[in-house]
Amino acid sequence: MIETSRTAFQKSHLRVAMEQANMRGAWLGIDLVGLAANVRALRSALNPGTRLMAVVKADAYGHGASMVAEAALQHGASSLGVATVDEGVKLRRSGHQAPILVLGIVPDAAYQPAIDAGLQLTVSSARQIRLVERVARGLGRAAELHLKVNTGMTRVGCEVHEAIGLAQHVLHSDALRMTGLSSHFASAEADQPHDAERQLQSFNALAERLHAAEIGILRHVANSAGAIFLPHAHLDMVRVGLALYGHSPRPEEPSPVALIPVMSVRARVSQVKDVGQGARVGYGSTWAAPKATRLALVPVGYADGLPRSLSNKGAVVVRGQPCPIVGRVSMDQTVIDVGDLPVEPGEEVCLLGGQGPDAISIERWASAAGTISYEVLCGLGQRLPRVYYR
Repeated sequence: MIETSRTAFQKSHLRVAMEQANMRGAWLGIDLVGLAANVRALRSALNPGTRLMAVVKADAYGHGASMVAEAALQHGASSLGVATVDEGVKLRRSGHQAPILVLGIVPDAAYQPAIDAGLQLTVSSARQIRLVERVARGLGRAAELHLKVNTGMTRVGCEVHEAIGLAQHVLHSDALRMTGLSSHFASAEADQPHDAERQLQSFNALAERLHAAEIGILRHVANSAGAIFLPHAHLDMVRVGLALYGHSPRPEEPSPVALIPVMSVRARVSQVKDVGQGARVGYGSTWAAPKATRLALVPVGYADGLPRSLSNKGAVVVRGQPCPIVGRVSMDQTVIDVGDLPVEPGEEVCLLGGQGPDAISIERWASAAGTISYEVLCGLGQRLPRVYYR
């Protein structure tokens, strides 16, 4: 009965999502089958006994945190990582009971709702530890903490020489539980990750002094790059974000772990126009037709996360054929040159994704925009409805 009800819910969700996509004329396709395959592939690549945390901060990099969390947990992830207390509370309200770690330092006012929701907290100073201890004692429950140590990122984290004293405070408090000891690689994706090796050496030395493994404290330092390229850094847990969504932290080389891109961007042609040679397109008239051609308009622009830097140099796929973006990408609309293709309004256009040599990759978008895949992915989930494929 439960399974039947769940199936009915999923079908209803897909129907509503497709109705939203049809009204909008554009949508994000989220391949949960591909995401599940990525989780299994990553789990298989880990050392025996290493856990996998699915990092679903920033609404799962634009993929939708609750749906991604459910799929990741079903296929091998043991916990979830978020950036803010608000993100963690939303997951709890969605029914997720797995361990959730807030990876960032939170405002003082957020400690009470975080502990109420049973979230694990990252701490890196005596002040934070004392504050959490006071709030937890007032609530009558123990707060689970991960002590973060700066080994070279110089962002969140106490200094190595401070860590022993802070850890001892947590370990001897009746209102606190030391669940984890962590750090973060600054450049594990480098071809020669010497800095990451130095960070790992520093972290391991500290963990040994604390006898972390012997007393059940989770040691974790590896991000996606560490999980894929530095197996000796797996320790007790890895925190996987970008690779979960099907993208390698080293975009210039194939990943040794088979990854499937999870997100696609699709739209329907809203207008078709035949133009003569010399017709100018878009703001600033930056493109002129070199010959008579057919132009198609798609209702997606930079407000939807399509990089404006793709103007006059990006491409989409229509009827299996690559078609260039012409003129400047606007806030809400983009023009493509479909040449002699007999395209009609309502036809589907693939802006991101697809199969084979004509597939449009997020890496291509990021390269054109002079940025990284992470930024482009996070910008795509703001306005386009999501359609989840199972």
